[in-house]
Amino acid sequence: MSADSSQPLSNVSLEERARRIRVYGLRMAAVPGKTYIGQILALADLLAVCYFHAVNNRPEDPEWEGRDRFFLSHGHLAIAQYGALIEAGFLPEDEIDTYGKDDSRLPISSQPAYTPGIEIASGTLGHGLGIAVGSALTMRRRGKTTFMYCMISDGEHNEGSIWEAALTAGHHKLRNLIGIVDNNNMQNDGPSSEVMNLEPIHDKWTAFGWQVWRVDGNDIPAMCKAFDEARNSDVDKPRMVICDTQMGKGVSFIENRERQSHFTGWTPEEFARAFEELDQGGQL
Repeated sequence: MSADSSQPLSNVSLEERARRIRVYGLRMAAVPGKTYIGQILALADLLAVCYFHAVNNRPEDPEWEGRDRFFLSHGHLAIAQYGALIEAGFLPEDEIDTYGKDDSRLPISSQPAYTPGIEIASGTLGHGLGIAVGSALTMRRRGKTTFMYCMISDGEHNEGSIWEAALTAGHHKLRNLIGIVDNNNMQNDGPSSEVMNLEPIHDKWTAFGWQVWRVDGNDIPAMCKAFDEARNSDVDKPRMVICDTQMGKGVSFIENRERQSHFTGWTPEEFARAFEELDQGGQL
């Protein structure tokens, strides 16, 4: 579980956690009015599973030595991660309106110097997995049993540094490394499948010496099962969970758009409509 085992278990469902992460993310997005809105919605289910099921941490002690490390390699989507950090208790809800502003602890791209719960500065794509590989090697040599989780994007696979890190992890059999692919088929220049087709992505990671799962990135039970299997596997390999996420998930008027945008803006009326859809009787 994400909380230390000595802490009482929460009765809040992962589905409700994901809904709240979506709301927090959209509240931050409403500050500039234009950002990675589709990805905030797409990632909420996956982040709920990561922070409240898979990753072992202590929100009250972000520097706890025994924590698992969670690295977000595509740091421009920190806005989604901030929603999870707020829901987990790393940050107070009342900082939402400071997103992207001067002296905010919620900068546009994630930076550990500013934000509790952030492990790396990751504004430049392609570097997160290499950092996670180095961290996994370090922890193994120190005899630590913690896991390194690293989320990368599908578009990030265009960077050669990703494959260098993948090869290194496979060579060193880093079984304490769990990679996550946010596979939403969208990047800055258009659909990832058109810019640089990755398929068969499962076979590529397998060929680099990883044990691989592929799941629906908006199916919470399926992701919980995959992460449990990855963490508990006795195979002497790094692990990769490929999560096929749907842009705009949870808000019908963007979820059902035939052509999604990597970076988009909404009117105040669209934000109001999205909040109405996401409320569903829930309270924040």
